[in-house]
Amino acid sequence: MYDWENKEIWTNKKNWDKQDSPKGTKSLILTFDDGPSSVLVELLDILKKHQVRALFFWQSKLLHVKRPWKRVIEERHMIGGHSLRHRVLTRLSYRDQLHDISTNLKQLESLTGQEMIYFRPPFGQFNEDTLDVLKKLNVMPFLWEVAGLD
Repeated sequence: MYDWENKEIWTNKKNWDKQDSPKGTKSLILTFDDGPSSVLVELLDILKKHQVRALFFWQSKLLHVKRPWKRVIEERHMIGGHSLRHRVLTRLSYRDQLHDISTNLKQLESLTGQEMIYFRPPFGQFNEDTLDVLKKLNVMPFLWEVAGLD
């Protein structure tokens, strides 16, 4: 489950503000889970209108050729993994988690041509096996500070 003190988990509060932001400025990471969804075009239009970039966490089961993933990349948004079928990872063995996460990341990388560096566990549920799998795959777990329902 979500652990604010775990230094292996990225959130805006602990990590992003320390990146390339000028001293004294604040930042916000806008993230969207469970995509790519049927409202992606509308969402991208709104983000473009307001000159905002976002980080999308996508499930493999929702990857459709007709979804405008190229536009996501062209407009400089980021994509991260969010599992094959949105199962609770803590209910899976290490082997099953490795298969689920690695297959999701490979499918996203194959589609986009970009290396996946972030992964958000469905429902924010993770355990030591999840963290071990992500370390093995050289992927950073990325959670939230303020969330809607997943």
